[in-house]
Amino acid sequence: MEALASGWSRAIGSSSPEEASLSSSSSDSSSWAISEPKAIELVGKSWTAVAVHGRQNEGSEAVWLGGRATALCRAIGASLRDAGFAAEPNERLPGLQSANICNRTLSSGGAQLELP
Repeated sequence: MEALASGWSRAIGSSSPEEASLSSSSSDSSSWAISEPKAIELVGKSWTAVAVHGRQNEGSEAVWLGGRATALCRAIGASLRDAGFAAEPNERLPGLQSANICNRTLSSGGAQLELP
């Protein structure tokens, strides 16, 4: 997980609802302050997106899940737990702002993972 928790944010989009269904001491500012035009354009054409961030451990090895796509967050959390990872809702950085990169989608929602 350390390789993924490098502090970079990546948005992975899907182009349709059907495709979507198949499928740090940080602040949340990196999620909503993204101004990279190509990233915004890609996410804006996608039905949903998943943003992956690194964060400081802060005593928890769990992946914190947030974002407006609650069903997607629950599905990702269940998959992570099935694979042996701890995953829990992100109470501190819930990723609910409309300007958050994961929520700038056609559905106005996505998921945000904060990795320790």
